Amino acid sequence: MIQIKKFRPNKNYLEVSAYILAIVVISIIIYMFLNSLGHVVYNIMSFLAAGFRILMPFIYGFIIAFFVNVPVRRIEKIFGKLNFFTVRKKLARGLSVLISYILLLGGLTYLIVVLIPQLTQSTENLWLTFEVNIANIERAYYDIVDDGYWLDSITRTINGLLRTEYSPADLIEMVLEPVMYMFASAPTIITAIFSGVFSFLFSTFQIIMGLVVSIYMLLEKENFSRVGKKFLFASFKKRRAERIVDVLKSSSKIFENFFVGKSVESIVVGVIFYYICIVFNFPYPALLSAIIGVTNMIPFIGPFIGAVPVIIIVFLNDPMSMQFLWVALAILILQQIDGIIIGPKILGDSTGLSQLGVIFAIFVGGGLWGLPGMFFGVPLFAVLKNAAYHIIDSRYDKVSLESIEPSVEPKENDENIIDGQKDDAT
Repeated sequence: MIQIKKFRPNKNYLEVSAYILAIVVISIIIYMFLNSLGHVVYNIMSFLAAGFRILMPFIYGFIIAFFVNVPVRRIEKIFGKLNFFTVRKKLARGLSVLISYILLLGGLTYLIVVLIPQLTQSTENLWLTFEVNIANIERAYYDIVDDGYWLDSITRTINGLLRTEYSPADLIEMVLEPVMYMFASAPTIITAIFSGVFSFLFSTFQIIMGLVVSIYMLLEKENFSRVGKKFLFASFKKRRAERIVDVLKSSSKIFENFFVGKSVESIVVGVIFYYICIVFNFPYPALLSAIIGVTNMIPFIGPFIGAVPVIIIVFLNDPMSMQFLWVALAILILQQIDGIIIGPKILGDSTGLSQLGVIFAIFVGGGLWGLPGMFFGVPLFAVLKNAAYHIIDSRYDKVSLESIEPSVEPKENDENIIDGQKDDAT
């Protein structure tokens, strides 16, 4: 008679099979997750972009309120010294906000009425004389090729090094070809500018709404600050909430000192260069000084970025006058004065970053966000450095307190008692 043995599962094999099955299931889940991760990230970024578009008036309002808060605070401090406003703080706040926005709108009106027409006129003149400037460049080019016998030795040297057979005309064409191509693409650039007019108008509407929002933010800034502190103290422990408040205060001070100081410094540099253009009869003074002033907002490399288009514009205006060399010399001297006298007087050490830190912040910010990253990279990295130092200090204080062990030392009374006990024992 055949006996059928009962199936007795091997626990070791079952465990191994269970592990293999779990690994397979987890691998399939990870593969499906990674396969759909791109769609998930795209949907999340689309949602965030839509949210930012909706909240842009409030973001603009916060930025405007942040900068306008500087004159509001100072004007309100002046009103606080008067007895009439000591019991009328809301009135002092309202008048401070009103005066600050009158100054802001007055500055914008000056830009629109005085400076912008000059910039527009300079740009139009530059564009209208574009063909004449190109003709001057071509004439200078042929004069150099025809009469420049000194180019023969340079050409022979280059041909000897590169083992080529270039003529002087070939070398000059190689240098001028990229420049000519850049100006040939100007109509495409103009078309792109006009295609963005609608976007500009929509952004202008958002900025106007942000201006209205900023007024309410300044009038009720204590309430916003109180609500924010309540949220922090309700979400974190007291010591950590106090640390966060300190970091936010110091970060706000860094941003305020940097942007306000850098704006004042750039305005001063732009005005000085404007009068330099007037005195030395450089062309398009409003346009050139605006370029120098705006690019001066970028620390360290901003003056070099602004000098390039300014020198090119002056060179195109009259290539044979060598006036662009005097412009380059004037920019060099002005930037040295700015770096030695103007900048330190206005800015001081507003960021706390070394020169190497500033260069690192500019290149990393520019690599991540382009030109805006160059503007905001330095204060942003200064804020990150400030926050990191706060975290390190808090960790260090905690470790120091834990490492210190309480040592019990006998007091004078205890020593007297011990000595008395010894005497009694003897």
